[in-house]
This record gives sequence, structure tokens and C-alpha cells, in this order.
Amino acid sequence: MITLNIMDEIVGKIDGLTDEHIGRIIERTGYMEPGAFITAAFKVGMWDGKTSLFRQDGLFYLNMLDDVIDILDEEFAIQSDDFELNDMRIDMKHDADLMRSTTITKDYFRQYGFPHDLYDHQLTGINAILHNERGIIEVGTSGGKSGIMAGCIKLYEPHYRSLTITKDSKLCKQLKAEYAEFGVDATIVDATTPSKKRGDKIANAQHIITTKKLASNMTEHLDGFCGVWLCDEVHEFGEQFQEFIVNCLGDCPIRVGLTGTLPEKAKDPLKRARILAHIGGDAFSDDTLIDVNVGELLAKGHVSDFTVEMVEIEDVLGQMLVVEIGVENWEWAHEKTHLDKCEERFEAIITAIDERWDGKNALILCKPEAGKYISQALDLDFIDNNTPPKLREEYYKKFQERDDYLLVATIETTGTGISINEIYNVFLIDVGANPRYIGQGIGRGLRKDGVYDKINVVDIYTNTLLSKKQEKRRIRYYKKKGYPFFKSQLKLRVE
Repeated sequence: MITLNIMDEIVGKIDGLTDEHIGRIIERTGYMEPGAFITAAFKVGMWDGKTSLFRQDGLFYLNMLDDVIDILDEEFAIQSDDFELNDMRIDMKHDADLMRSTTITKDYFRQYGFPHDLYDHQLTGINAILHNERGIIEVGTSGGKSGIMAGCIKLYEPHYRSLTITKDSKLCKQLKAEYAEFGVDATIVDATTPSKKRGDKIANAQHIITTKKLASNMTEHLDGFCGVWLCDEVHEFGEQFQEFIVNCLGDCPIRVGLTGTLPEKAKDPLKRARILAHIGGDAFSDDTLIDVNVGELLAKGHVSDFTVEMVEIEDVLGQMLVVEIGVENWEWAHEKTHLDKCEERFEAIITAIDERWDGKNALILCKPEAGKYISQALDLDFIDNNTPPKLREEYYKKFQERDDYLLVATIETTGTGISINEIYNVFLIDVGANPRYIGQGIGRGLRKDGVYDKINVVDIYTNTLLSKKQEKRRIRYYKKKGYPFFKSQLKLRVE
């Protein structure tokens, strides 16, 4: 007898399968591991480079269930009727059929004090959550994700508590303020909350907002949480967080992840699959509940007007190094060393910034070595991993206090997770080809402030071998996401 055990809303286990059954499922549900091609095991044919989310003991994620049953049917003529079902999920507090058949209108939340109608994509997103109850909302930066989150919480409020997990304390405060516009009274539990008071705050709050790091360390307070679970910036998804979700949030019937940069199936299929497995969504498709790119938001006036100017610096010194070492031997380590050490190149970057800065508030995002040089050369504030949180906040506040402030920051520290309306210039230095760094970096300036509502975005890079390849990948990303861009006429040389 084959038994299908539905253990909770995330995980299931199939007992009674043979090794042959399990082997074929694992083989057909495997995802290529990033970097597998360069491993010794792959090169000698001992490993196909793939990892499956179906385990040898029969444990698997429920979003794989239809595909697993199809494989068993096609390979072994085992059909769903051959399974004995053991459903261990707790009873839901809401009428799922009723909620799934509900469709709200643009002005629905005005009754709770929300000051304007929902944007079209916000309405689509909230209705998609009602109809599916789980999945990914992919909306470009400054596209109103928090409104979708607040609307979802409000609709399920008669039935469930809610848990919102986001990146850091700053975003906790931002979400609390935006939730209040929808009539949602949320309680923040973050690093400033004394450890002895966290349990009581969580137990007594209807709606909780906390950070990924803290949530993963509060399993004793969040174990068995049942309600609406929203995961902001869901693309930042590590192993510790995955373990926390499975151990503590398996009973949540409503699970939604929100991001502007979900890993692409073609680029990192395994990470994408893991996110979908924990949040919800078809394991083997590219479907999200909604996918609204920045181009659409720009066309509808939801973000500041912008165009990306791509400034390519002719790096003669870098090209000479490539010739000296040889194209076939040139690796990223060589290129990184040149990008991090060449002061002549840094001077050309500073010239490009000077040529394109319009005198208004500007954020310069770069790698650490470039940041150190630029900030010292121009006597500017600089944020890297060593900058204390309190000092970072002081720097961020200067955007509100001044209109001619320039801040240098590393992409890793400030390219994501901050919400500042008064940034009117964004300089991306050597941003590479990581979609998250590109989209989130540009997104730092897309929030409208009602005064300028227009930003300058300047993408500065040199034309050494690998940087040139990354430029082509960025252009493909700009086209896919609807970013307006052009190649600059500004000519600069490093020699």
C-alpha cells in the first residue's frame, strides 16, 4: 500500500514507494546546481549536476505533488486512486471556497481610511491572493508591494492573525506606517525589542512585523503560527530561513512572497524552486501570481521618470593586461584585481560622475574598493559592511535634510532595503550582471516624492573583457524589464 501523508501546508511524505520509484522521481525532478559544471564529480561523470527537492525517504514539498503523481502514472501506471490519503493538516478558520470566489474593487479599502483607489496591479495582486491563497507577487521596486500586503492582511483579518517578515528594522517601521493606511494595526518585534518581552508581544499581537534574522531565532515564540504569512524581499532566502519556515510556519494557509527580483528559472532554477516550495506556486513552471516590471510601472506613472545612461569607459590599461595574460587565460580574479586596484580607472569614474551629476541628491553604488577611493577623493560619506547601523541612519537622513547630498555606498549594503524618496541621481559603478543588484540599485531612486518625480540613472563601467560581457547581459535585462536606456556619447579613457 502506498500512503500519501499530507503533514501540513508545505510538506508531504509518500510511504510505500520502492527505490526504483523514488529514483525516477528524483531523476525527473532535479534542478541543475549553480557551478555544477566545474565540479570534479560532474566532470568525471559521477554526478549529473542536479539536486531534487524530493528526498530518498519520500519526504517532499506539496507544490510538487501533481508532478510526482504524473511521473508515477507515466513511469509505473500508479495513479492517484492507488494512494491511501492521510491528511494531517489542521482545520482552516476561513471558508476557502467563499474567499476564492471573492473579487474586490479598486475602492474597496477606502472604507478603512485608505486615501486613494488601488493601482491596477495592486488590485490584480490582491485578487490573485484571494483566488490562490499562496504564491509569488513579483513587482518592480516602488510598485506598491506594501499595499498588496496590507490589503491581503485586512481581507483575512476576521479569520487570522498575520506575520510579516522583512529584511531589516527600517523596513519594519516603513511597513507598519503603510499598513496603518489600510487600517491594519501592526506590532513590530525587532532587535530593539528586549528578548524577555518578545514572547508576550508575539502572543498578544494580531499583526506582527519582524525581520528574517530575528524570526529564524524566535522559533520558541513562532512555532505553530497559523495565519497569514507574508515574506517581503523573498529572493533573500537562506538555509536557516528555510528550516525555520518548515519547522514553524507549516500550518499557515495563506503564504505570499513578494519581490522585484525573483531568481530566473534559466539562471538559478534550484533557488527559484526552493522559494516556490516554501511559499507556494507551481514547482515546474514560471508562473507567479503577478509579474509587473518597471517598464509597466513607469508607463502608468507609478514610479519616477528615468532613463538609464550607459557610460562605457575605454580601459586601455585593462585591455593591455588582457593581451599580456592572454584572452584564453584571463579569469575573473584577474579582472577583479584590475577593477579594484587601478587608480587611473577610479579617476575616470569620478570624471564621469562629475560630468553627469546635476547637483541634486545622489546615491553612488559601487564595490568596496571603488567606494573607498571615490569617497576619500571627493570627501563624501561612505557606507560599507563596517559602517554601524546608527551611522548609516544618520547618512540616510541627510537626503531629507539637504537637496545636494552625495552618498557613496556599497551595492551589498545599500543597493536593497532602503526607502528614501529624495534620491534624484543613482550612479551604478561596475554593477555587473546580477539582476537583483541592477533592479534594486536603480530602484533606490524610483520612489516619487511629489516634487521632482524624475531621476538620472547612470550605469558606469569599463570595457575590459568580462565587464564588457556583463554589459551585454545588463542590456538584455533592461530590455526584458522595460527599462529605457541608451549608450552615452561621453568619451573617457584609462591609459
